[in-house]
Amino acid sequence: MWERLGGDPMPLLDTAAGQCKLAAIYNEYADAASRWRLPIVLFAPTWRANRDHARPRDNARAIEFVRRFSSCVGALMGPRGDCYSPQAALSR
Repeated sequence: MWERLGGDPMPLLDTAAGQCKLAAIYNEYADAASRWRLPIVLFAPTWRANRDHARPRDNARAIEFVRRFSSCVGALMGPRGDCYSPQAALSR
């Protein structure tokens, strides 16, 4: 998703135009699965949705949005900071 949009998809949930853009992509995936009679798990645009990058309920909103396209939904959680910088690692 990130690659197709050229950036973080989470902010697209904030506008009707952004939701249309996301819906077009999710519909494409769901339609392909349906056409070929394959199961599909769609993942919400939550990769950077942590306390530093998202507002409360952003993750829940993302999951609710994606459930419109599949009953099997997942959500990935990425790094909080710079995953390539040991100084930015979370404490135990």
